[in-house]
Amino acid sequence: MGLFNLTPETQRDDVLYLNVRCITLNDEIYGLGAIGLGSEGSAQIIEGELVPLVEGENPFGTERLWTRMYRATVNIG
Repeated sequence: MGLFNLTPETQRDDVLYLNVRCITLNDEIYGLGAIGLGSEGSAQIIEGELVPLVEGENPFGTERLWTRMYRATVNIG
């Protein structure tokens, strides 16, 4: 069995190691996140769904931001 429950022959996306950089304060302090196994679809969800949810928000409200992102994507998987 391959990644994402697909065999290597039927796997459609390349597996990527994604790094996410989030600039938080005056372009000086930033946070880093990493997804060990991701795909082009993962990158599209981050850019299209998650970035708008956290842009301009207080970066120190991590629990509130995590809950907001989780609830917005729970049906995506």
